[in-house]
Amino acid sequence: PGSCSCSSLAAVESGARPRGRRGEPRAMVQAMKGVLLKGDIPLKEFVLSLNESRIPSEKFVIADLDERTLLIQPQAKAFLEEKLQGFVEENQYQPPLRSSGHSAGNRK
Repeated sequence: PGSCSCSSLAAVESGARPRGRRGEPRAMVQAMKGVLLKGDIPLKEFVLSLNESRIPSEKFVIADLDERTLLIQPQAKAFLEEKLQGFVEENQYQPPLRSSGHSAGNRK
């Protein structure tokens, strides 16, 4: 059934400007702090649809890393945990309840 895991991803930043072989400045690599969100494909698609439904300033997906992993903004973690819990509960298979005292073998 739909499962996901969130783990903090620490960003590493350096104040030193990288230099090429000839001493010229190289492009800076931008580091961002985020949370890795791993889950099955339907769960990831649900998160992407939530992200797309928001206005640009409220979008929370930083990067789509692979078919099961997203990097999201840390402040979106609590919001997503709540939404994902509802998604999993709605989409988890529940076998039909069996009524007590009746079984398929006791038919006349």
